[in-house]
Amino acid sequence: MQPWFRACHERSAHHQLKFLLAEIVGGITTVNALKAVIIAFIKSNSDWVA
Repeated sequence: MQPWFRACHERSAHHQLKFLLAEIVGGITTVNALKAVIIAFIKSNSDWVA
């Protein structure tokens, strides 16, 4: 393996890891936002739920 190729490959893997972390954090934020919307919707329609 050429040294420059290995360095490039490691940088790519590191970039993918950062991207994956960003995706996970973004996904958690989206899920929490959806939960908040659903809870607010249920509370505003509590007579319909009960």
